[in-house]
Amino acid sequence: MTSSPPIDVTPDEDFYRTHFPDLRETGETPLRQCQLVMIRMLRIFDYLCRRHAIPYWISDGTLLGAVRHQGFIPWDCDVDVSMRRADRSRFVQAAAPDLPADMFLQTPESDPGCGLTHIFKLRDRYSCYVAWERRYQAAHPGHCGLMVDIWSYDLQPTKLMADLMNLRAQQQRTEKSSLFGHGGYHQLSNEQIFPLVYLPFEGMQLPAPRDYAGHLRFHYGDYMQLPPEADRRPRSGEADAFTPSNHPASLRWEERKGKGQNPSPTRAMDHEPAQRSKEESAQAAGFRRNLQLLHDTLAGTPLAERYWVWGGLLIGWAREGRILSHDANDADFAFLRRDRAHFLAAIPALTEVGFVPTLRWTNNAGAATEYVFRKDGASFEFFEMAEEGDAFCYWLYRSGVEYACRIPRHDLSPMTFLDRTWLKPADHDKILTAIYGDWRVPDPRWSFTQEKSIVEQYYWVGTRIWRSEGEPLALTWLHSQTRPVDDSYPPVSCICPTYARTHLLNEAIFSFLLQDYPGRKEMIVLNDYGEQTLEFEHPEVCIVNRAGQFSSIGEKYAAAVELAAYDLLFVWHDDDIYLPHRLRYCVERFDPAVGFFKPGRAWFWNDGALSGPVSNVLHGNSCWSRSLYHKAGGYPHQDLGYDAEFEQRIAAQGEGRGALAAPIETEEIFYIYRWTGTGAYHLSALQTRLAVASHTERMVQCGRAPQGRIALQPGWRVDYRDLVRNGSIG
Repeated sequence: MTSSPPIDVTPDEDFYRTHFPDLRETGETPLRQCQLVMIRMLRIFDYLCRRHAIPYWISDGTLLGAVRHQGFIPWDCDVDVSMRRADRSRFVQAAAPDLPADMFLQTPESDPGCGLTHIFKLRDRYSCYVAWERRYQAAHPGHCGLMVDIWSYDLQPTKLMADLMNLRAQQQRTEKSSLFGHGGYHQLSNEQIFPLVYLPFEGMQLPAPRDYAGHLRFHYGDYMQLPPEADRRPRSGEADAFTPSNHPASLRWEERKGKGQNPSPTRAMDHEPAQRSKEESAQAAGFRRNLQLLHDTLAGTPLAERYWVWGGLLIGWAREGRILSHDANDADFAFLRRDRAHFLAAIPALTEVGFVPTLRWTNNAGAATEYVFRKDGASFEFFEMAEEGDAFCYWLYRSGVEYACRIPRHDLSPMTFLDRTWLKPADHDKILTAIYGDWRVPDPRWSFTQEKSIVEQYYWVGTRIWRSEGEPLALTWLHSQTRPVDDSYPPVSCICPTYARTHLLNEAIFSFLLQDYPGRKEMIVLNDYGEQTLEFEHPEVCIVNRAGQFSSIGEKYAAAVELAAYDLLFVWHDDDIYLPHRLRYCVERFDPAVGFFKPGRAWFWNDGALSGPVSNVLHGNSCWSRSLYHKAGGYPHQDLGYDAEFEQRIAAQGEGRGALAAPIETEEIFYIYRWTGTGAYHLSALQTRLAVASHTERMVQCGRAPQGRIALQPGWRVDYRDLVRNGSIG
């Protein structure tokens, strides 16, 4: 490596050639050539940060490489660095303009097609992640050169709050993702990062988090243990230091200034094109074999002659007579809803030969519409078609949006493909045109959200978790009518601390899911009973499981407030019932100038009997603004009386809050306060968190408190709306 360059000199191209020479041609393998590109990029990034006094630290795979290998993880092919959000803004404004001409900072502004949100990237203009670009360029047509990822953080003030935010983020991830743990998902505190320490990396000394061991344990567990040999490969797939990205900002290596048109290739470059062709054919051959295996397996099941080739696989056959070169990791099929039983009967046979059931998408009506299997890194998707009049209907999903699609009803006919006979739409031209328009002309920027068959799109509240048929779905009948979110209503957060009473929590969550509130809403379920890991997947419900019990009930409520995303907060007790109009009723009567609202009457449920309405000053009926909460000093860190003390603090703020309880008409009462007969403890009776813990231990010994991983199944034991109307309970 060259000596450290001066930081008081404005860098130009000659400066970079002198102090940061490009050594990619000296790499002995294609992977090492790529790593040499990124070492140079990292050295330039480090230099510019030092020049402008901008703190940063290496993170994720780069940090792991520094600790375990003193350089790159031998099979790694990207670089990860992190900084505070404000410091990244400084880098964009002050340092990025000084980058050399063969690098650029990729942001949503500098490269609108990249699809970036929470991450910026330094890109090399000469190179490309070729496998990544082949697969994703249609959806994200941004530059795909070798990169340094720049993650940003809003550091939490304490490690406790950082840990809680991490638990929330982890619960919201619905499937294992390589992105988990980065800025916006993995929360860190100041004390975990600063003061920075320095670690060796490829001959450099680079800044690292003060608690780098904790950072690595969070991401990798036993981080010094090497992964299985089969997993030792770049996440991004094949990369090439000399092939430019298919993007206007790219440069060609052989045309760079000061070089001839045909530079002498290195030994690795001589063999790399043949190697890439071999890898591509191996991938395509494996995908082809798995398609043939799927066909032959289904031929012996009840689904035979009841499904057909669909989507990109059908286009490949119709347009090119082969699997599309950019689509060798995804196959689409379809079957009719009336044949669902035949499809389900075929699943064991597919599973036996290695097709792993992965996702089952349900629409807002709770109906399963798409099933996804995975094998050898590829997806095999089966769309369920519903027959409606002269149309087949199917559904697509993306980023919280449900797309309802209609195509003409059609018959099927055989076709020969991959040395097998399959079924396809009899008039495939008509069907492909109904979906893609001019399907004969390839469009590298095409996305499925552009399908011509889309007739409606709206906010999606279904699920994509795979459950056994007949097992209750999260939203089987909760949303029989779809509707868009009305953003004229303020978003609301409902905080629901819980401890070892899951049968009641199921009813509380169901009360939330039934709300008819038109605006955005979320429910924060904070569980600190370490012997239970609660699981439930829904885009509006976030379950945070904490291993250790909080030091007080008030501290637990305060933590739930900090986890909430929105500024209008509702208390949502896990052992009480809220009727579906609660949120709408309260928001429509909430006065932001007052900042607090709580109706003064509720229904009372005791030992199986419903009575009332009764005058009510209970905290579970309340909602309030975050600004008033902080002004009042938040929840006190105590057990008994934490709620009464909190409301006294609210009342002390004046401005008409002294009475606290507002009038409510009998027919509008939404709160059912439950006392005895629920089959669980009551906090008001036990009074302290320690008494709750002791009671729970006795319930465990009696076999009445389950432990371990618990898949919640929200639902009401009875329809409480009918109970209120009839005035009795069964």
